[in-house]
Amino acid sequence: MDADSRSQRPAAACSLQALARAGPPRAPKPSGGPALNPIRRRARRLLPDVLLTLLSIIQALALELLWGRIKQSDFLFAGGMPALLGWLQVVAVVQGILLVWVLYSELVMRFAWAPSTRDSIFPFMIGLLEFSMIETIGLEHPALWLTLLGLIFAVATVSSNDVYRRVLADAEALDLGVDLPAPTWREALLPAGFVSVLLIGALATARAGEAGTVALLSFAAANGVLFAQGWIVHGHWVRMMHPDFGAARTSSEPQVAADGDG
Repeated sequence: MDADSRSQRPAAACSLQALARAGPPRAPKPSGGPALNPIRRRARRLLPDVLLTLLSIIQALALELLWGRIKQSDFLFAGGMPALLGWLQVVAVVQGILLVWVLYSELVMRFAWAPSTRDSIFPFMIGLLEFSMIETIGLEHPALWLTLLGLIFAVATVSSNDVYRRVLADAEALDLGVDLPAPTWREALLPAGFVSVLLIGALATARAGEAGTVALLSFAAANGVLFAQGWIVHGHWVRMMHPDFGAARTSSEPQVAADGDG
């Protein structure tokens, strides 16, 4: 099957594993096609700066709101179970903010894709959920807090998967010799499992009716979920920054040319 027929497959039929076996495809560049669209090329070139600037502003506002919430929450400094629960929430919020930043940084460093309006909407959705979660820190709404954390996790996962889907659908977007990792069932089910843990914790906390032992276990599980996801992203980052990343393919197969400024 030649490159032209492969490029006509629907995006849903593309598989990360198949792409990893096939190596970097050669994108057709017809005269006047999308590959030569100067607006498209400029948008792809500017996307990392625009996206990270937008995200950094939102995350900075979240940190400022969190700091204000900490100063207003006297129970955090009173000791006992309420303070322990509150600090577990604070730690989880900080982990979430850092995880969102690292996730988006990895995406824009690894790929260059044609942006869509969704690339601007997802960061705002995450920001609004983060602000709401920070406002619910405390003992009044522990189930709601866990639900909001689960929604943030779900939106971030959908956002990253949306980028992968568009990268696979557009051969021009593939960068660094298209060294995408082959997916596994564990990688596919892990995010859904993490979200399920958070939502089950929210349900259990709501049924318990008070911020006690169940809330403590749920908040501890939430921190564990965030740490586990952060460790996975860290592994991807280390692999991406390795000097030999993509070298095995690009040394023997043609590499997709990166967009220039022209």
